[in-house]
Amino acid sequence: MIKRLMLMVLLGCFVLSIQAQKNENAVRSFAANMQSWSQTTKLEYQRNLQKLCDGAKSVRVTDNIIESLAPKNGYMNDKGSYFLETYLNCLIKEIKKGIHIQYSNFKYVNTNETTVSDTKGLELIACDIAISGAVNFNVKDLFYVRNGKISKIDKYEEIIDKRTGKRKIKVDLSDIEFSDEAMALTYNYSKNFPVGATFEYAWPWFRLGLDLGVNFKKDNFIVDDVKMTDIMNYERTTKTLDAKSYITVTPSFYMKYFSLGCGIGALFLEGTEEHHNYSTGETTQVGGSSSSDVSEIRFMLRPCIKGFIPLADDDFALIISAGYDYAFGYKKCNGLNFGLGFQFNLDY
Repeated sequence: MIKRLMLMVLLGCFVLSIQAQKNENAVRSFAANMQSWSQTTKLEYQRNLQKLCDGAKSVRVTDNIIESLAPKNGYMNDKGSYFLETYLNCLIKEIKKGIHIQYSNFKYVNTNETTVSDTKGLELIACDIAISGAVNFNVKDLFYVRNGKISKIDKYEEIIDKRTGKRKIKVDLSDIEFSDEAMALTYNYSKNFPVGATFEYAWPWFRLGLDLGVNFKKDNFIVDDVKMTDIMNYERTTKTLDAKSYITVTPSFYMKYFSLGCGIGALFLEGTEEHHNYSTGETTQVGGSSSSDVSEIRFMLRPCIKGFIPLADDDFALIISAGYDYAFGYKKCNGLNFGLGFQFNLDY
């Protein structure tokens, strides 16, 4: 059991490491396309830049470059925040004049280095940008990235934290759209319950699921109970039970790319009960039996880990899950389970 749980945790860590690399690659790809665009002015590089972001009219840019170029090109914004579309329109005018753009010193920024305690699934990557030619800039930018897409480009700014007195990197999430809630459906399979499903609702940090499973096999479980008065007088009750289905409720800790939870519920069994009694008197022997249909409920646990792979600009996610069915007192139903499903974000 412990080895299986360790395997699931390692799987979750592997999914997270892949996602982290994907986010850093998005920033490096953005830099490479920007440098190629400045050298060639080809439209394909501009399109690539837009594809690497969450949307030309939703991603905000608030760095020193746009703050300087926007007023020159007739764009005015009191907040100093402009759409990516405006940022690219300003840059193309300078590119046509002949400028060279260079990105360097890519660095992952830990949350504990920032002014926020929760980046809501965003990863922060800083880098230096040097522009030379018709205009000259040497700036440090902070990229907000999730699911391999850039959500915001901000200036890298350090301020003094009033509470701790330490220098912190300023992080502003106010102009980024977040998917706060989601719904999911997963098909679950295990050897003992070949047909199963999980219906889930997800919030930031938490998700709640309802799990159902059905067993079609005739897998009898016998419970024998003998009550003896003495060796010649006893009552015997024999139950022959078959596991039919289960239902569990699964609360999970949810971290955008993976979740870890444990289902709590019941295993439902049906079968027959046979009752035999035998007694011996001084001169007579009496015996009898009866049979009836019975049903039982046993406590069940279903620890589970899930990984989420974003699809279609993060509107959907592919769900891959692994877990373990554990029914108290009915070991024949214990075993690994696997799941595959989809998640749909409600507010994106």
